[in-house]
Amino acid sequence: MGYATKLVFYIIPLILLMVVVTIFFGQSGVWEDLKETILETKKVAPDLGFGDNELNSSQYLTPKKHRDKIEKLSKLINETMLKEGNTNCFVKGPVFEDLTDGDEKTSFSFVRMPGEKSKLVVHSGAGGKQIDTSMQYEFEGMVPCVIAGSEEITKNFVSRFFTNPSSNGGDYYRPVSAITFSYKEGITTDDGNGISVADFGEDPVNDEGDNMENNGWLFTPGGKQICFFPTNKATNADDDGIDNDFFDNPQVKLCS
Repeated sequence: MGYATKLVFYIIPLILLMVVVTIFFGQSGVWEDLKETILETKKVAPDLGFGDNELNSSQYLTPKKHRDKIEKLSKLINETMLKEGNTNCFVKGPVFEDLTDGDEKTSFSFVRMPGEKSKLVVHSGAGGKQIDTSMQYEFEGMVPCVIAGSEEITKNFVSRFFTNPSSNGGDYYRPVSAITFSYKEGITTDDGNGISVADFGEDPVNDEGDNMENNGWLFTPGGKQICFFPTNKATNADDDGIDNDFFDNPQVKLCS
């Protein structure tokens, strides 16, 4: 593959990523540093290839405790969840330790790309501003989604899968363009590992800090959409997500 072709191959996805993140991180405040980091990637686009310019183990930016779990999560999605025939089933994924250690921060984002494909981008290092180019993942056919965004969605989900299994009406998940997992400072809740959603602006979900208390559970309605669970601490279902208590020991159908 020639240099010009490689450049086009990398620049096109990066432009879309920049557009999504500009919308997502353009809100102000906590998102400004991450927006600047994404915009910096255009300067190193040719080096962001899969298998090209890989770092050796001594150069890894991402702490091993986070790296191992991000790799496990990616493997679960690709090898277990993205399968035809997986219908309304759940997978127990890894539970992450704090995604911050002083000035060292880790965050990772699932970003939907053209052609029903998603990519995972990992930021690590001082201030969490550097893209870890040794961690590059693609998910063919994956559409990110969340169980959040409206009270109707979360109530329908809780009823259908936790409190009234015979219920099957209404929307119960929402496809989105990008989801980020990071250590968040909550506006209305405690600080902690949290989920942010590109499509929601400053509210819902995005103003919540410690809203990743889902014990690692993921859900797919049809082997294509991969849904994540923002949580709350007091309400069965609202636009910010569903109660973290539902994930203590859920009796659910597991993906095969």
